[in-house]
Amino acid sequence: MDLYIFGTQKNAEMAGFYFSRDYPDLNFRAYIEDTPLRKTAFGAPVLASADFLENTNPTDVLLFAPLTRGSSRKEVFLRFKNLGYTFASYISPKAEVWDLSIIGENCYIQEFNNIQYGTYMGDNCLLWAGNHIGHHGSIGSHVTFTSHCVLSGGCKIDDLCYFGVNSTIGDGIAVCSGVFLGMGAMITKSISEEGIYVGSPARRIKSSSAII
Repeated sequence: MDLYIFGTQKNAEMAGFYFSRDYPDLNFRAYIEDTPLRKTAFGAPVLASADFLENTNPTDVLLFAPLTRGSSRKEVFLRFKNLGYTFASYISPKAEVWDLSIIGENCYIQEFNNIQYGTYMGDNCLLWAGNHIGHHGSIGSHVTFTSHCVLSGGCKIDDLCYFGVNSTIGDGIAVCSGVFLGMGAMITKSISEEGIYVGSPARRIKSSSAII
């Protein structure tokens, strides 16, 4: 099946490389942008989203949107899902995932992630390399884990959260939607208010609405 990747930043370049190397049954065709500023990127064509929609059938292609910002990723994901398109997920062969069926659409799980038994993950999540996702938890949609984050066992993470490098979440903690956890921060108790949290233990410093 043909694969198209939304975006032309470094994340998209990496995704094109990973899919081509690890998913040979998919034929990577082109990158997509709403308003392209160039005709090619990283050796592949760049299509305007309007042209893509006009010339493809949703049942014949797969999409992938590895955008960094969770809200941008959510907008693109829902826009194309509402038009009937299906998204692929990338799961590195070097990641340890207890059950591949627990992973939703448009998830990007790079090498050396460890997702333990009994944890479920929604759609449109991005996990850079080297995170530990503990057992018997749940992760909502549009969530981002950067690298070397530790999510302990039995945690519940709502939609649109962001976890900075080396952040830590303790056992059995619930985190509401819209939490941005800074680099090296530690959550020691459940969070019920959106915002940017920093430090150890993490404290809220302001709203996350401008950056999440």
